[in-house]
Amino acid sequence: MYENSYSTDIFFSIVIVFSVGISSYFAISYTESSIIDAEIAKMNTHNAEIIHEIETLHQRASDDLVFTLKNPKFVEYFELPEQRLEMYMMKMVSCNSLRNNEKLNKN
Repeated sequence: MYENSYSTDIFFSIVIVFSVGISSYFAISYTESSIIDAEIAKMNTHNAEIIHEIETLHQRASDDLVFTLKNPKFVEYFELPEQRLEMYMMKMVSCNSLRNNEKLNKN
């Protein structure tokens, strides 16, 4: 009688341990997926805020540029010989920088 009870106790103990293990696995996996989903949503929100800030900055810069280009003094300033030379030098420096970057990328 005790032998049958002992084997039944062992069987149910194994079943309980197994069911607790499976329950724990599912609980952990669901918790992990919920945390990952929450972090992805948080990152998407952060990215949307950054995109909005960039678009706002771009729009403000565009408005300032249009306002500046409509100002006749701005046009006169960039028609001065000194400014033409400075703009030419800036273009040369940027071209040289691009060439150096291309050389570095090839290596």
